[in-house]
Amino acid sequence: MICVDTDVLAIHHIFTWDERYDVNEEVFQRLKKEGKLCTTIHNVLELCGLFAVAGLSKKINVVLEKYLSSGDLVVLFPEEFTDWGEYVSLVFQYIKRGIPYGDSLIALTLEQHDVEMFLTWNTKHFRGKVGLDVLTPKEYLVGRSGV
Repeated sequence: MICVDTDVLAIHHIFTWDERYDVNEEVFQRLKKEGKLCTTIHNVLELCGLFAVAGLSKKINVVLEKYLSSGDLVVLFPEEFTDWGEYVSLVFQYIKRGIPYGDSLIALTLEQHDVEMFLTWNTKHFRGKVGLDVLTPKEYLVGRSGV
């Protein structure tokens, strides 16, 4: 599976005027069609927060429900923790790699699942800090086309 970050989802839904929209959308639709698209629950919740900040809080229930019930996109959840000490210790390992707390939750969830690649416009937050390939959507397209 190939996971997408919150910024990819935000451009898809909210920031359609963004200059990266066409590339973003091509990747999003291609992965969706191939049945390879996923994201984490943390990304979905961040997206809901962006909807609220953008004055679209009336849509966040629909956004959450659509993502959780989608057949085109898998939402990954972290493994359950039985102990807060274990949780803090695991998340702290990602923070020590130089990953902010919110992104650490995403990184932990990605590494708990069979994810082959993570697509984000903010590669500096993850590249070289997680055990999977991290590319921008544009880099992904270029790699796929061999250009």
